[in-house]
Amino acid sequence: MALCRMGEGCLSAQDLADLSKKEAAVAAAFYGQAVASVMQRYTWAFALKGELMPVEETEDGKAAIFLPDDFLRMDSVGVLATWLVRGREVVFAECPRVEEVFVSYVSSDVAEEEWPALFTDCVVLSLASYLAGNLAANYELAAQLTATLDQVALPAAISYDAKTTSSDRRNQSVAERFRGSALLKSRLGW
Repeated sequence: MALCRMGEGCLSAQDLADLSKKEAAVAAAFYGQAVASVMQRYTWAFALKGELMPVEETEDGKAAIFLPDDFLRMDSVGVLATWLVRGREVVFAECPRVEEVFVSYVSSDVAEEEWPALFTDCVVLSLASYLAGNLAANYELAAQLTATLDQVALPAAISYDAKTTSSDRRNQSVAERFRGSALLKSRLGW
C-alpha cells in the first residue's frame, strides 16, 4: 500500500512474504519504524495498556518504575508525585509512599487487526514517506507525504480515536488507575 501511495507499483502479499524484491526488503526494514513513529505521536485508546508496577530503587538511589518492553509512550502514573520518563524507567523526584503504582501507557504490542482504519492509513503514509526518501530518493514526495500525514491523516485518526473511545472503557481505566492508590484504599477502608 505504501509503495502504491508513492507511485512505485503495488507488491503482492507473496512479494512481501518472500522479500524477493528490493522494494519489499526496504519496506520490511522501515515498517517497524513507521508503526512506532505513528504510535508514539498520540495516546491511542486502542493501544492503551495499564499495569500495577512495583516501585524499585535505581542504581543512583532514586525511586523508579521499570517499564515493560512494549512501552512506547506514557499516558499516566497513578500517584501524586513528580516523575520523569528516563529511557525505560519512570523516575520519581521523591520516593512515593507506596510499593506499587498503576501505570497507563501506549503499548507496541497491538495486533494489526486491532488497528482502526484511519490509524492504518497513517502508518501507510509514514512508511510511504520513508520509502520515497530512502528507496526512490524523491525527497519532495517524501515531504508531501509527511505533510499529508501531519496535516490531514493524523488529525483525522486522532479525532476518530478520541470520539470512539467508549465511556465504559474510560470508566474502567479510571477505576483501574486508582485501584492501587494507597490514599483511596485508606479512605474507602479497602
